[in-house]
Amino acid sequence: MKKTLYLLCIVFIAAAFVFIAATEEEEAPEVKEVEEAEPMVGGDELDPWIAGLWDAVEKYRIPLDPSFRGPNGEEVTWDRDSLGLTVSEVAKVRAGNYTVGLPWGSLQGDYFSAWRRGTLDACKYLNLKIVAETDAGFNPEKQKSDVESMMPLKPDVLIAAPTDATTGAATFQPAVDAGILLSFVSVIPTGYVRGRDYIGCSTANAHGMGITAAQLAKDVFGKGGKIGYVYWAFEYWFTNYHDSVFAENVVKEPYGIEIIDSQDFVTPDDAYNVVSAMIMRNPEIEGFYISYMTPAIAGAEACVAAGRDDIKIITGAFDAPTLLNMAKGGNIAGFFTDTTYLVGVHSVLVAAYGLLGKEGPEYTVCPSVPIIRENIREIWDVGIRIPLMEDVDKALREAGY
Repeated sequence: MKKTLYLLCIVFIAAAFVFIAATEEEEAPEVKEVEEAEPMVGGDELDPWIAGLWDAVEKYRIPLDPSFRGPNGEEVTWDRDSLGLTVSEVAKVRAGNYTVGLPWGSLQGDYFSAWRRGTLDACKYLNLKIVAETDAGFNPEKQKSDVESMMPLKPDVLIAAPTDATTGAATFQPAVDAGILLSFVSVIPTGYVRGRDYIGCSTANAHGMGITAAQLAKDVFGKGGKIGYVYWAFEYWFTNYHDSVFAENVVKEPYGIEIIDSQDFVTPDDAYNVVSAMIMRNPEIEGFYISYMTPAIAGAEACVAAGRDDIKIITGAFDAPTLLNMAKGGNIAGFFTDTTYLVGVHSVLVAAYGLLGKEGPEYTVCPSVPIIRENIREIWDVGIRIPLMEDVDKALREAGY
């Protein structure tokens, strides 16, 4: 999901350990689709709630590139092809009264709110009781202590995105030793073997996000548009991958965009300086690709400082400041992202596979989507599924959307 994944360079304050069982407001709210799709024991057809979630985003699926593999060479599959639970299987999971621990890598920001919402809703639907939930704030040591703190609760499964592959090996070893099932999102700890140490892995479609970004560039800038390519220097496989897919494909047909300048960055301040320098070097520049949202807002500020309200920016993932900038008609014109709610749902479906004794997917992905002012409400309804921020909603209504 949609992910996520993109804020590793930012310092967060880790949230305190919290037991969800004792916190009433943390329960997932009633979901209309759940109420209308109550499964019955004995059916071999795809569960209707799961099918409905996938049908809602079907038009955004693009063919999986046969060369696309996960970070360790894992086979990539669509959610539809590798995570389908039948009506009877859902009933079996529900009847098991299983428990879940959620040692989050981070819960900060709207992206992670959508991811968490999908996770909680799917746990509620499958009758998986969440016994503990933590926020590591992207701190590997904090995540390690969070996992250790969950061991006395003896959850049946942990669902988590390790902060990184190297430290993740030690972080989740206590769960492996205790025979607790593991469902991973995006990052697989170094040396872990599927079926032995963990169930499987679910995530967003890094290749699809790069292609979605190329199509978005064509839509925003038009064929022949002249842009700057501002990419993240930090070594993080997922972001690096969609950056490279975009750069390789956007210059080709059917996109036909011209990259007239390129440079990497590490921090948002770096991105501000890079964008400022590119504008000075290339007064004919029409826009920018910037890897993800936090440096993108810095890039937008650089455009304003240069007096270039005409320059447009496309970027990955989303947050409140960048969405508000787009809603108000600022320099940020669009986003390429995942169907973030499904990233959360899929992590729970992987867990269900393990609880049923089924082999989990090596690396299953959800559709990528473009977000612009014209379609933001539609995308929000089918792929994000958290309340749209009030100021963003107000700005969109004032702009006629």
